[in-house]
Amino acid sequence: MITSDKISGFIAGAVVCSLLLAAGCSNKLVVMASSTGAGSVITPGEGSFRYNRGSVQKIVAMADPNYHFVNWRGTAVDAGKVADANTANTTVEMDADYTLQANFAIDKHTLMVSSNTGGSVGSPGEGSFWYDHGSVQRIAATAVPNYHFVSWTGTAVDAGKVVYPSAANTTVKMDADYTLHAGYAKTSAVVLALKFTPQDSTTYRVIMEGEKGYRVIMEGEKGGEWEGGQPGKPSAFKGGHTGNRIEMTFTQQIQSTDDKGNAVAKITIKGLKYLVKVRDKAVLDFDSSREEDRNSLLGKLIGQSYTIEITPSGQVSKVIDVSGARAAVRGGSTANKRAAILLSANMIKERHTIPALPVTDKNQLRTGDNWSSIKTFFFDMMGSKSYEKIYTLKEIKDTDGRRVAIAEMKAVPSSEMAEQLHKEQATSFFAKMFDNTETYTGQLKLDLTAGKVEKCFEELKSEWLAVDPSAGQRDEKPDALRLTALRLYCIERIYRKE
Repeated sequence: MITSDKISGFIAGAVVCSLLLAAGCSNKLVVMASSTGAGSVITPGEGSFRYNRGSVQKIVAMADPNYHFVNWRGTAVDAGKVADANTANTTVEMDADYTLQANFAIDKHTLMVSSNTGGSVGSPGEGSFWYDHGSVQRIAATAVPNYHFVSWTGTAVDAGKVVYPSAANTTVKMDADYTLHAGYAKTSAVVLALKFTPQDSTTYRVIMEGEKGYRVIMEGEKGGEWEGGQPGKPSAFKGGHTGNRIEMTFTQQIQSTDDKGNAVAKITIKGLKYLVKVRDKAVLDFDSSREEDRNSLLGKLIGQSYTIEITPSGQVSKVIDVSGARAAVRGGSTANKRAAILLSANMIKERHTIPALPVTDKNQLRTGDNWSSIKTFFFDMMGSKSYEKIYTLKEIKDTDGRRVAIAEMKAVPSSEMAEQLHKEQATSFFAKMFDNTETYTGQLKLDLTAGKVEKCFEELKSEWLAVDPSAGQRDEKPDALRLTALRLYCIERIYRKE
């Protein structure tokens, strides 16, 4: 029989159990987000929360724009209490104290890269690539010989994400999945030749009458230097460098052309620098820009003119008339003679010939093509030596609305002259005493649009070294004789503002 006392006892016991559940039968769940700015936990929130033991609680994570949820981590996952740790909206069973962390990562996008015949994509390559949202990636296309890059196409270009679609080396912004295709086209042969227009061409007259000209630098130098102890040095030996440097600025005005493209050009001297050294001592140092030199005999050359005939391949085929310029400096003094040398037919041809241009019937070239010519130098006691100058058309590029061809030259001893040179050196006992090293290089930049040389230079550096063969038998610095030679030719187009 249930009495009132027993009922009171059950009620009291139930109250005690409820208090125990409230106080000791609940568990703590700590929830936190992985990083600021990437996402957040929206249910139950972020922080510390208490739940009844055994309850199942909903947990929801939300990523920020351009990020995505990755997974849940923490002791609740380790204990297997999260229904699906890889789902942003899931549940956790609370039978103990647990931690949970929501992890997020930035979105990634696919870039599909391809190219057609004529080249490849070096960066990043060709195929499928993954990049973080918002990242800026470098893309670089390279054409094979006889082809040139045209442009990038694809959805990235359509969306305006490629900075310079017409540039082979540029960047793309990755904020979605995109495609890119590098397009190439076969390069047509270009003609490496000079173009001449009679003076009634307005554009050409502007160029040739003050705003455009050429600067020519020709330098020949030889030197001798003794290396070793003074006791072994011959008493008659005198070292130093001997040579000359000529720098002339002139204008070139085309007076007429013929049906072969040859032109009659009037050359007017605008400036002159002339330096002659003998064993490092300057015996002549003339500079028309110096006030004190303007009234000297060489100063009379400034403003003088002469006419020549030039071919499209850059050869001076004829020196037509130099009489007026020669009359201005006629005389018997040393200065007169040096001026006469500058106006000699051979010196004029050397000064105005463009050595790097191919002959007329072989001047249609593509990138990667080669042509060559032979050049012979005489090195006094060392005899003569011939070189095959091998030119390679390296690049054709667009610059400021002009197409410019760039060719590079590397020379090697000429095989055609090898037998003759061998005979010459075989009879030269002096030459056999020396080891010879040399470099002979050059470059041509030709404005294809105007048919004008932007710059052409060729430089030969040669060195001969003779060392005393008995040096190894003596405990002293070996005696050595070093001979050097320099040959430099440089012509460049200059632009002036009057």
